[in-house]
Amino acid sequence: IPTVIIFWQIVSRAFPPYTSLNSPPLLAYGIMIGLTTLRLRPWLCILAGTVCAAGYAGLFVYVRYGLEVARPPEGLPYAAYVNGPLMVLLSGFAAAWVAHEIRRHLEAALGEAEARHQVARLQHDLNAARTIQQALLPRTSPAIPGFEVAGWNRSADQTGGDYYDWQALPDGSWLLTLADVSGHGIGPAMVTAACRAYMRAGSYYHPDLGSLTARVNQLLADDLPEGRFVTLAGVHIGPGGGPLHLLSAGHGPIVLYISATGQLHDVMPQDIPLAIAPDATFGPAQLIDLSAGDMLVLVTDGFVEWSRPAEGEKRDDFGIERLRASLKHHAHLPVPDIIHAVAADVSAFAHGEPQQDDLTMVVIRRTASPS
Repeated sequence: IPTVIIFWQIVSRAFPPYTSLNSPPLLAYGIMIGLTTLRLRPWLCILAGTVCAAGYAGLFVYVRYGLEVARPPEGLPYAAYVNGPLMVLLSGFAAAWVAHEIRRHLEAALGEAEARHQVARLQHDLNAARTIQQALLPRTSPAIPGFEVAGWNRSADQTGGDYYDWQALPDGSWLLTLADVSGHGIGPAMVTAACRAYMRAGSYYHPDLGSLTARVNQLLADDLPEGRFVTLAGVHIGPGGGPLHLLSAGHGPIVLYISATGQLHDVMPQDIPLAIAPDATFGPAQLIDLSAGDMLVLVTDGFVEWSRPAEGEKRDDFGIERLRASLKHHAHLPVPDIIHAVAADVSAFAHGEPQQDDLTMVVIRRTASPS
């Protein structure tokens, strides 16, 4: 368009030839090249600069050799007209650089917006998963004659790899479970839901903890990828309130508190974690005889492994000794308050260090002698 306008001015003799080459339509070259940046395609800017430079060069050649006007009688020097096409071409390259930078920033902004959208969707999904996982935890303590029972869980992330559960069985007995899936996050959270479902469904068909744990182990081994495992502690309380039946599949710590002496004993696991060996056998369960005031405490390793900075590059774990001391110090409290007091102790010990693993605890205290 600018080339046609300038050419018309030249052939119509509206202005002297060199004056036409320096007329206002010359500025339209810059406008046309600048507008191509809106397309955000650098190659299009270079093409526009090349076409405009070629058009202006053609006009100059026509004036110089077609009309045989050697020098401008006045106005700009001759060299300005010779360099005109070069300047127009450079304008195209400058516009290409601008288009490239605008495109780069725009793509970055769009990428950031998409990333924020993905994060928001992920956050929504994690919140939904957390809501479902929390809904699977018991909402009230079980009413077991002769016992006071409470449980508590706090995940390190939105979702966790720990869970606890209890259910009343048809014969009037109770099954209490605490499990810790390796890792924490959405994957282990899905495993905890499966483990809980297997324990609840299998308890109606397997009368003892050994056969029940073996069946759940087989199912989890079929489901889980290699390297993923579950530590589990199951406690069976008979309808008569006799000795507790405890089976620990690789799970610890488990602490037994004797009220009469104030002593605490570690109950060691007797079997391997679940999902390691599909055909593993489990049991028989240990018998734990509790007197009035005695407690059996099931804890996940998030309590003992919560650490804080120590001297140099070392870190100091809360550890089993501090856990025992905290349990002994708060043993006189109601069972739910014991759990919250121990959790407060480990949090205070950490001195603001972020929680590194899921925290779960179940406390079973006998309140009366067996019937």
